[in-house]
Amino acid sequence: MLAKKGMALRAISKAMTRSEESIKDRAKIDGIGIAKLR
Repeated sequence: MLAKKGMALRAISKAMTRSEESIKDRAKIDGIGIAKLR
């Protein structure tokens, strides 16, 4: 779970740099990333 959280955060960071739509998709899959980012 910890590794998944770290990976999700990293993936979200990359998605954010690429496109906000990607972040929304990733947030839907693991809403934790957005909660941690916010």
